[in-house]
Amino acid sequence: MKVHAERPREATVSDRREINEILAGVYNSKRQMYEGNESDETVANTLNCPRKWVTDLRLLMFGEFDRNEKGETRNKDLDELDKRLLDERARIDGVIKKIDEILAALKSMRA
Repeated sequence: MKVHAERPREATVSDRREINEILAGVYNSKRQMYEGNESDETVANTLNCPRKWVTDLRLLMFGEFDRNEKGETRNKDLDELDKRLLDERARIDGVIKKIDEILAALKSMRA
């Protein structure tokens, strides 16, 4: 018995128009990112359509990146935390080095 898979429904002109209208309101083409917390996924969920439709239209009409302001802010915050952690690690490494020097001096004095 042969089973034929149905071909997925393709976006109609009306679907693409609706996606385009939403994208125009939430995607900043100059900054190449979504406003706020929006994404291809949130637009697709809003319209109850496949994410691929949104992605394809965004790539064609608006911009290459599926990123948003919230994610960019989070990435900047993470970069700052990484820097702080590396600075603290360097400071602690310096303290450990001083402790090792003092321990070595004590050992040589006891010898």
